[in-house]
Amino acid sequence: MNPKHQMLAEDNSPSITRLEWTAGEEGRVVLPDSDFDRLVDVLEKPARPLPRLQKLARKKAR
Repeated sequence: MNPKHQMLAEDNSPSITRLEWTAGEEGRVVLPDSDFDRLVDVLEKPARPLPRLQKLARKKAR
């Protein structure tokens, strides 16, 4: 895996799941305003990685 594209945190929600399932299909995804706003918030201010993931990342970086 390319180090630039390693996942540091993972988030899962019904909105993201819907986007993932439709990503392979051509079409338009329309989210309710509340879901879209929540997704924008998560993308603009991602959660910090959990300590366990940080520890693993440090271990892998060696």
